[in-house]
Amino acid sequence: MKLKEFLKPDEKELITNSIKNIQSRTTGKITVYFSKKSGKDPVFKAREVFETFNLKNSKDRNNVLFMISVFDRKIVIFDDDGIAQKVDINFLENIKNAIIEKFKN
Repeated sequence: MKLKEFLKPDEKELITNSIKNIQSRTTGKITVYFSKKSGKDPVFKAREVFETFNLKNSKDRNNVLFMISVFDRKIVIFDDDGIAQKVDINFLENIKNAIIEKFKN
């Protein structure tokens, strides 16, 4: 499977619309990044992507990156400092687990 074939068009549309809906209610930005492989250190790779997309420089420091490594089957949710101050420590982990369950089906 090629990376661009990972999601069906209707799945892409659902994700895009969901992100737009959430972003309309916050100053934060949600970015979903798909990669083939995450390398030896997925968190390091997510940090690089976070910085590459200039997500660290927001006023409220409330941007979130969902990095999904398709062929490694790994997900990293990398959030800026403002998120940790607003949500429970398990909030993003619960989202990650929900995403993993969806991909299993």
